[in-house]
Amino acid sequence: MADMEEVLERQERETRERMRRRAASKRAQRELDEQLGIAVALLEEENQGRRGSREGRRSNVDRHRHSRGCGLRGN
Repeated sequence: MADMEEVLERQERETRERMRRRAASKRAQRELDEQLGIAVALLEEENQGRRGSREGRRSNVDRHRHSRGCGLRGN
């Protein structure tokens, strides 16, 4: 009978350990997901700023080029 109790206790300890590891793994995954979400949001914000400034520069460059008479006019 003592052997059976030892087996049951060992199984219970192993079950608790598996549950503890699983919970730790889920916590770690949630933290990684949160960090990834923040990184994606920051990159999107940065790209929005770059797109806007790039478009603004492009039109200014074109305007500047035409005002100086540069281009394909055959000067």
